[in-house]
Amino acid sequence: MTPDDQRAPERIGTPMAVFAHRVNRAVADWARDVTGLAGYDLPDPVAMAVAPRPDLVTEQEQAYVDTAVGDEARGQMIVDRRGSAPAPNLTLVRRRVDEAGFKRLLFDTVTRRVPAPAAMEGSR
Repeated sequence: MTPDDQRAPERIGTPMAVFAHRVNRAVADWARDVTGLAGYDLPDPVAMAVAPRPDLVTEQEQAYVDTAVGDEARGQMIVDRRGSAPAPNLTLVRRRVDEAGFKRLLFDTVTRRVPAPAAMEGSR
């Protein structure tokens, strides 16, 4: 998300857009202060977007995937692309998505006004 992309939800002004902007403000600050980058990525929202919209995926591969549990790399995903792992252990890894398509979906979603939830029956 470029700095201009980061300001878009604030300009949209719906409650969901303002919430998204506020939540990601900390991400933007971290990216600037820790990585020195002006922008940031949104891996969890991208993963959530491609579940119902697989057409957003532009590059994917089958690979053996594991998660490191040692101290140095704990939690990091290890991808073995050698093709030597048995087929049942292969995972579909989505490597790239249509950035413009994802941003359109994101901004269209936060533009919608979400109706207030109806009062729950029996909650008086």
